[in-house]
Amino acid sequence: MPYDAILLDHDGVITTPPGRDLLHDAAREAFARAGVESPPDRHVEGLALGVTEDWLDDLCARYGLDRDAFWRTRDETASTAQREAVRAGEKTLYDDVPAISRQVSAHSRSVSAQT
Repeated sequence: MPYDAILLDHDGVITTPPGRDLLHDAAREAFARAGVESPPDRHVEGLALGVTEDWLDDLCARYGLDRDAFWRTRDETASTAQREAVRAGEKTLYDDVPAISRQVSAHSRSVSAQT
């Protein structure tokens, strides 16, 4: 069955899961970008791990933030931090990533040949 796209994330699918400190630092950066200085640790922890829609709604109402814009900022800071950690060797790829890469490459060639 051909696929149009493959989506892989950074939390244990192709790389080792991110460290808590990395996610906490990214959450603090998201708060800072939104103009929230020195948020309580419980808000940093909540934004870093296990966010629910209700919790995020309450948090954004508390700080007067646009929920969608703040979530984009949080997602961008976490994603950037994780990509940088991969490049720095702090998050390592799992052993089977080369096999996935070969499959994706083979699929890409077959799709290119069909178009």
